[in-house]
Amino acid sequence: MEFSIKNDNPEKLHSDCVIIGVYESQKLSNAALALDIASAGYLSNILKRGDMDGKADTTLMLHNVPGVASERMLLVGLGKESEFSEKQYCKAIRASVKALSNGGASKAATFL
Repeated sequence: MEFSIKNDNPEKLHSDCVIIGVYESQKLSNAALALDIASAGYLSNILKRGDMDGKADTTLMLHNVPGVASERMLLVGLGKESEFSEKQYCKAIRASVKALSNGGASKAATFL
């Protein structure tokens, strides 16, 4: 496994998968909010339908999100925003790695 660090815009990044966080009560993280704006509310609509609630350790893989350069988008539940800490961050990383290992993405960028 190879890692590199860059600072980029999640909506413009060309990758097999972009990983973003969602807090409980369906609150979007900053990166998720940028992608929601780029996709004209696509993520908000997914959340309103109840496909993702933001609870810790949950994931949802989306494909071909409009307005986003990456082929896939992995939503990762971060739990309660007020309780988000290093422990919850580690859980989110583990959940995203597990979800990616079951998919076809070979290159992913995380915005957790």
